[in-house]
Amino acid sequence: SKCSIFRGLVLSLCLNMTYSNVVRFPRELEKHGTAFLVPYLVILFLVGLPIILLEVSLGQFLGQGAANSWRASPILKGASVISRFASWLGAIWTSLQAVLAVVYIGLLIFKTVPFSDCVSGVRIVDTGYTKTEKNGQECMESTFMVSVFDSTLYFAFLTMSLIILWGISMVCTHSSKIFRRTTFVFALIGFLLLLLLTGWEIYKAFLREYFPEFWPFELQLLADSSLWFNALVQVIFSTNIGFGVLPVVTGKFLYKSDAVRTSVVYLCFNLIINAISVTLFIVQFDNPITKNSTIIYPELKPFTAIYDYILNETDLFRIMPSLNYLLIVIASVVSISLAIYTSSRLMPRHPNYILSMIGLTASILCLMCPDYWIPRLLDSRIVGTLIIGSIVFDLMATTWIYGAKNIYTDLEFSIGRPILKSWLILWCFAPVALFGILAWWCVGDDRNDLLYMYLPRWAPLIFLMAIIVIIACVEISGQVDYNFFGMICEAGKPAKEWGPADPLARHAWKQWRSVCHDTGQKDFTLRRRGTRDYTHSIKKGQYSMSSKYGTQNWKSSTPGNSSPNYSGSVFGDSAIEEDMSVDKYSGVNQQFSVFTNDSHGKPIRYSNRSRKVSQERRRDSGQQEKHKEILYIRRSSTDSNNATKIEITPSSDNDPYAIARNPRRSNASKDGKSNSQRDSNNSKNENADHICWRKFSLNSEEYSTEL
Repeated sequence: SKCSIFRGLVLSLCLNMTYSNVVRFPRELEKHGTAFLVPYLVILFLVGLPIILLEVSLGQFLGQGAANSWRASPILKGASVISRFASWLGAIWTSLQAVLAVVYIGLLIFKTVPFSDCVSGVRIVDTGYTKTEKNGQECMESTFMVSVFDSTLYFAFLTMSLIILWGISMVCTHSSKIFRRTTFVFALIGFLLLLLLTGWEIYKAFLREYFPEFWPFELQLLADSSLWFNALVQVIFSTNIGFGVLPVVTGKFLYKSDAVRTSVVYLCFNLIINAISVTLFIVQFDNPITKNSTIIYPELKPFTAIYDYILNETDLFRIMPSLNYLLIVIASVVSISLAIYTSSRLMPRHPNYILSMIGLTASILCLMCPDYWIPRLLDSRIVGTLIIGSIVFDLMATTWIYGAKNIYTDLEFSIGRPILKSWLILWCFAPVALFGILAWWCVGDDRNDLLYMYLPRWAPLIFLMAIIVIIACVEISGQVDYNFFGMICEAGKPAKEWGPADPLARHAWKQWRSVCHDTGQKDFTLRRRGTRDYTHSIKKGQYSMSSKYGTQNWKSSTPGNSSPNYSGSVFGDSAIEEDMSVDKYSGVNQQFSVFTNDSHGKPIRYSNRSRKVSQERRRDSGQQEKHKEILYIRRSSTDSNNATKIEITPSSDNDPYAIARNPRRSNASKDGKSNSQRDSNNSKNENADHICWRKFSLNSEEYSTEL
C-alpha cells in the first residue's frame, strides 16, 4: 500500500541519520583526502550493498525473530554475540563523543566566547587590550581533557550530560512502538536541521562568492592498508551492517516491503546524507584557525572546528554553531537508540534498561582515563575490528555452512520472486574480501599509529576468536551424537527454531521447502503473503489455484490482528488454511462469520459409531443449540488481543470426523461385517464415492485418516 511504501521510505531515511554519517564520514574524508572515496565506493557497492540486501531479506524472512539469525548455523553463534557486543561498545564511544556537544551547548548558552579557561593571555591594542584565545584543540585539552584528579568541574559537566544522554536513549528504547516513533521524530528533526544548516552555509558562500575547495587527491595513499581499513570501517558504520540493526528493524517494521528496492533506497539515502554532511563540514573545516592549529585529537576535530568557526565569525556566531552541536546530539541519540534496541533483542526479555545503565556506568569510567584514549580506541580500532570479524564469520555461517542454495530458496520465498544469482557470488566473495583487508591492515606498518602504545592491532582479533571458540564448544557439547565429529556436524546444521518466527509464515515456508526438495518445483502460491508481487499476481489471476487460497470462505479478523508476515487475518489470508479448510471439516465456523457447508449438494455422512447420535442431533437442531467446542489459536506476539476464536461443532460427543472424497475409488468387492454394514447404511446413495474419514484433532499438525 502507499502507506507502507511511505513508511519504508521514512524509516530508510531515519536509519541513515546517525552519527557515523553526519559527523564521522566528513571527518574521515577530511583526514585522508578525496583518495578515501575510491576504496569507500568500491567497498560500498561490492560488499556493502550485497550485505545490506542479505540482512534486509533475512529480516523479512525471519520476522520478529530476526535477532536470532545465528540459528542458521549454531556453531558460529559467537559471531552474533560479538556483533551485538560491538554494537553496545559503539553506543558507548558515540555517547562519549556526543557528550562533548552537549557540554559545548551549555557553555555557549551561559558563558562568553572564548571560554575563560581558553584564554592564553592578553595583548595591548590602540583601544585598550584584547584576549588572546586558544584554538579549539588547545581549548579542549585545557578543559574537557583535564584529569578528574586535577579538576572536577568539567568532569561533573560531562557526567551530568552523559546521564541526560543515556536517559533519553533509555526512554526511546522502552518498547518497539516508542522506539519507532522517537526514531522518526529525532531523525526527521535532525534531517531538517541538516538541510537548514547546509542551506545557510551555501547562502553565505554565494554572498561571499567563495566556496572552499575540495580536499586534494593523493594517489600514493591507495597503497596504504590503513586507508582501505578505515574505508571498510566507515562503510560498516555508515550502513549499519553487521550490528544486527537492519535484520531487527526490517523484521519488525518493514516486513511487507520489497527487499531489493528497500536496499537500493536505503543506499541512496545513505549517499544523499553523506553528501549533505560533507557540504556542511567542508565549510566548518575551512577556517584559518583550524588550518594553522596542531591536531592533538584527530577523532574530535569536528567539535574543535565548530568552536574555531565561532571565533572566526561575527554574525550569528552563537546561534548557528550551537545548532551544529545540536545536530550532532540528535544524530548521536538515534545511533545510541539503534544500538541499545538491537543489542537487547538478542537476550530474553530485552533488558534495554540494564544495558543502558551498564553503558552509562562504563561511559563515566572511561571519562577518568587520560587523553580520552579509550573512546579513541573504541572509535578507530576495537569496534571496527570486532565487527569486521563478526561479519566474516556470520557470512560464512550463512552462505558457506548453511548453503548458498538454501539461503537462495529461503529468500525467494521471502521476496516472492527469484533473485539474481550474482548476489550469491557476491555473498560468497564478501568474507574473503573482508578478511583480506583485515589481515593486510593487521600486518601493516603501524609506526605512525598514535594508538599503538595502548593496544596492538591484532589484540581485538584474539578476543574475537576466543569468544567464538568458547561459544562453539558450548553449542557442540549440547548436541547428541555418537562421536565428536558427528556433534560438530550437528552443531553446523540449522536449529529447529530456524525460520520465520510467525507460525503461519513458518507453516508456508516448510511446505515451500518440502516441495522444492521433493519435486524440484516451486509452488509460488505458498510464498510470503503481503508482498507486492504476490498481491498483484492474485489480483491478475496469475495462479490457477489461487482460489484455493482465497478468502471466500473466511472473513477477515480485526485489521489490527494481522500477522507480521501476512497482510490479512490469521486464517483468512494465511497459508495454514490449506490444512484447515472449511471444505474439509464440517461443523467448523469462525467467529464473526456464518457459513454453511452443504458438501456440494450431497448429504453429510458420519462415521458408523456416531451416526445414531448425529441423526438425533439433526432432528433436535431446531430446538436445541449445538454443543460447541472453542479453539483459540494464538500467534506468538506481545499483544494479548492477537487471538482468533474458532468454534468447532462436533458431530457427536466422540471425536468429530470430516469427509474426504477419493476420486480414484476402487470398485473392488467388500466383504466382512463392517463393510456390509457400511454398504447397507449407504444404500440411499448408490453412486457414493469411496469414503475416507478424516479425524480432526485440536492440534492442527496431527491429522489422521481412517477408512
